[in-house]
Amino acid sequence: MDDHPVGGTLPYKIGSSQSSLHHFDLDMNCQLSVPDAQWCRNRYLELHTANMQASQLPALVDSLQALFEQAVPLNEFRVAVGCASLLSLNYKRLEEWESSVRWAQEARTVAMTYLGWSMASKAAKTLAQVTYDYARESPSPEIFSHLVSLLADDAERDGRHQMIEGQVDKYGFLSDVELLRAAKLESVSSQDAFHDSLTWLAKAEALISQLPEELQLYYTAENIYKRSNAYYAIDDIPAALVCVRNACTLFEEIGKERETALMHRRIGQLELLAVELHLETANSSLGEILESFQRSEAFLKTAGFQEQLADCHLQQAWVWERALLQGHEGALEHALRNLDRAEQIRNEIRMDFTIQRDAKSLIQKQALVSRSAELYTLGFELSLRLNDTGRSWWWLQQGKARGLLDLIGFGADVPESIRADISRDKTAAELWEQEAAVLQQISVAPPVDRFRLRASLAKLRRSMDNHPTLHPALAYRGARSLELEQLKNMFQARTDIICVDWAVVHSKLFMVSVRPGEEPRISELEIELKDVTSWMRANMKPAQLREKSAISRFKKLDPLVGPLAKISKEGELLVFCPTNVLAGLPLHALEVGQQVVIERNPVIYSTSLSILQHCLQRQGRDTPTTFNIAIIGDPTSDRAAAADSASSLGLRMKTEPLVGQAATAQAFKSAAEHVDIFHYHGHVKFEVEEPLESAFKLHGGENVTARDLFSIQMRTKLFTIIACESGKQNVLPGDEPLGLVPVLLLAGANAVVGTLWNCWDTAGKEFAETFYQIICHERERSSGSNQGPPSSSTINLAFALREAVLDIRKRRPEPYFWALFVLYGNWDLVF
Repeated sequence: MDDHPVGGTLPYKIGSSQSSLHHFDLDMNCQLSVPDAQWCRNRYLELHTANMQASQLPALVDSLQALFEQAVPLNEFRVAVGCASLLSLNYKRLEEWESSVRWAQEARTVAMTYLGWSMASKAAKTLAQVTYDYARESPSPEIFSHLVSLLADDAERDGRHQMIEGQVDKYGFLSDVELLRAAKLESVSSQDAFHDSLTWLAKAEALISQLPEELQLYYTAENIYKRSNAYYAIDDIPAALVCVRNACTLFEEIGKERETALMHRRIGQLELLAVELHLETANSSLGEILESFQRSEAFLKTAGFQEQLADCHLQQAWVWERALLQGHEGALEHALRNLDRAEQIRNEIRMDFTIQRDAKSLIQKQALVSRSAELYTLGFELSLRLNDTGRSWWWLQQGKARGLLDLIGFGADVPESIRADISRDKTAAELWEQEAAVLQQISVAPPVDRFRLRASLAKLRRSMDNHPTLHPALAYRGARSLELEQLKNMFQARTDIICVDWAVVHSKLFMVSVRPGEEPRISELEIELKDVTSWMRANMKPAQLREKSAISRFKKLDPLVGPLAKISKEGELLVFCPTNVLAGLPLHALEVGQQVVIERNPVIYSTSLSILQHCLQRQGRDTPTTFNIAIIGDPTSDRAAAADSASSLGLRMKTEPLVGQAATAQAFKSAAEHVDIFHYHGHVKFEVEEPLESAFKLHGGENVTARDLFSIQMRTKLFTIIACESGKQNVLPGDEPLGLVPVLLLAGANAVVGTLWNCWDTAGKEFAETFYQIICHERERSSGSNQGPPSSSTINLAFALREAVLDIRKRRPEPYFWALFVLYGNWDLVF
């Protein structure tokens, strides 16, 4: 029976297969004359190499599409299939799933049409894998039905062509699909998925005897391991353990070290779960569980499988935590030692992701992000049990520094302003290039060589850590976090500053405060996270925030700042670094004693103290020269009050505002590179799932995204965002334009004034008028004369913001109108 080319049309809309193709040379001396077949093959090798480095992803995508279009007329079908497959993986990295699936379909179709099923079978597996990942991200009954049909049909084709290994592999993949379908769709029961999964595995098992002898044991072991996943899906942990142990024995017998190590790790995970569930059949001691993890660790360490090794250490920390509960001496120290090692390894992985972002890295990143919070929370909790407040504070800072990178994602290059500083420093540039070269070697090295290369990379990064020019880049990557002893220098020996963090452990909330030069203080709060979350759901809608009763309702959250009465004095600067849902709360609007916090103390916010340090260091390198301002108002021409506010502010600041049609994306970018103060009053889009796509909305439907900001050599010292009210939007955690703030600070801004929720235009206008009036007054006062512009002035933005907020509060006491304005970053700016 002949097979006919099948594109594998999905039962949902796929983007057009035609796109505007451009040919980028990627600095590879691309031939621009009429290409021939040999040029096509050479060009593909160049792009394949560039794809591993992934430093210019948009240009790579365009170049691969152009080469695909050139390869087919030249009958270079293998090149065409390779291009389509790489495009599928690149779009997957960008999480553009429909394009990813479409290009995988293209690879399969070209292979079937021109190269036969042997080549098409591999392309079909890629298509199935991409569709599987799509289903994980956007599950639906239709996509799972399509995926099952696709794999089953292709498995049958493998059988007709006597490609038994491909058939066995696809049947095994189908068992995974059934389990994922049950995990993602409520309409599918775990029991049904269990039976369907075992049915596919039985089909695979029936064929294994037809494989070459050297493959039979491997696929038998893999089949048994997949059975363990099926038992795990129905919570039959003992049966899952039996299967994994049997698979481990077989992998060990045929010398598969990596698979054996992973099986030992899985055994440890299941044994630990069995202990946690208090199953009667859980007869493994904690010592035996540790032995399983340690056997896995020994191989993973030498083979260079970093993420799995980090998991091993984290899981050993969990085991030691259980041992602590059973009274084992030294368990706490063992737990913390393993956490330290896990954190160190994951930090190395984070640094790699900012330089090399291939499809494999994306999958690792997703796992990394999902588990990171557990590591830092456990480190904080265990250090707290030792009454080591300094170590608890350190774990909290590590988590926030790393968490910022997780929030932004690994899809952005290091900001242009940071890279420009590195390029001007010869030693820094050489270290930066050496690191990229070693990472490239690691990406293509066999496992046996990775351990040596990792050691070389660690040594190189210690040198980088000692070079101040590289510190901002390392902070951006999450590679540097603040140490306690650095606080004194960071704040120039000032002691009238209190840094305040919040931590969550098992729903309990803690305030962690530190004065520079002193030890941290940790206070358990008289309110739990679930109470805060419940309050926010019930009270953070615009209509409720406008009510006079909102003032009294806010009092229920006062315990969040209660310890400030004892640990701070009136007038001292408070640096708030809220965590979790607290980031969406106006903590400065709560009361300490009988005073609202912002009335009692000036307040600034920061995503993490590491980012604040970055802003303070950058100010020290800047030389004040001018006092230029750019004003953008009502760029979408639908907020007359925003346009009026911009015009009024332009008169006060003696500058021509960019309103309506003048407020283009190009004008925005140009201004950000040339002005000291940037004021934006318009719509902001915040993308919770993809923060780099958060954006300022501009004229003509254009946007400037957070990703775009990294390509700007920003010199703005103060960036103010007045986000217009949308009318129907609820004020919930994650809905505010907060995602743009850390990006602006990393991209070059020294300070950002933002809003915790979208702003009523009149309140935004009133705030801006008072805020900038104070700034201008302070600048004139510090010059000692009103004759001519002063050469430089230090302006306290925290004071200016507090006065502007309190001025609105006098006239409009409801929190909706004044509590939304917050200052991030450096509070003392030199103009």
